[in-house]
Amino acid sequence: SVVAEFMQTHPQISLEADLSGRLGELGEEGIDLGLRIGDFNDANLIGRRLGQLGARFYASPDYIARLGRPETPETLQSHDFVLFRQARENHITVSQRQADGSTTQRQLTVKGRLTTNNAHLQMDAVIAGLGIGLLPAFMAGAAVAAGQLVPVLPDATVRAGDLWAVTPSRTHMSSALRAFLDFLAERVREHPWFVV
Repeated sequence: SVVAEFMQTHPQISLEADLSGRLGELGEEGIDLGLRIGDFNDANLIGRRLGQLGARFYASPDYIARLGRPETPETLQSHDFVLFRQARENHITVSQRQADGSTTQRQLTVKGRLTTNNAHLQMDAVIAGLGIGLLPAFMAGAAVAAGQLVPVLPDATVRAGDLWAVTPSRTHMSSALRAFLDFLAERVREHPWFVV
């Protein structure tokens, strides 16, 4: 992991990780740095965009057996989705790599009966066969390897949201924090899950 690699190369620095969604409380809780995927617009925080996360389409084998596998991006619109942070429908831009190496883009609207703000609940619902999910590869990889999920349209991707590093606006950035942030930004630039 990025944290383990950073700590091995910087043995003089200590980190405390809090995996919660309370981004707005960074300053009140004495937290120096938060990571957020999605939109960022908070006057109390300073944000640094690190990259953009890509997502792919996945379904359970049961869902595909019952309702078929979409063969083109357009056929996704007739399928049920498990949506993340969208109310009832989601407008997406699907990029698809072609055989000649070019990329085409299509604007689609996908719909679903279940919407959640928790990515783990979303993936569990997709595994349970409630719909197709648009998931980051780092989340779906183990479920694909276990046969719980199947990639749908593997050449198609959707930009899922920006990854932001955020700090309280009134906090002076220590050299340790700056070193971690620069290290994290470098790893994101190198990682295939992100587009910088």
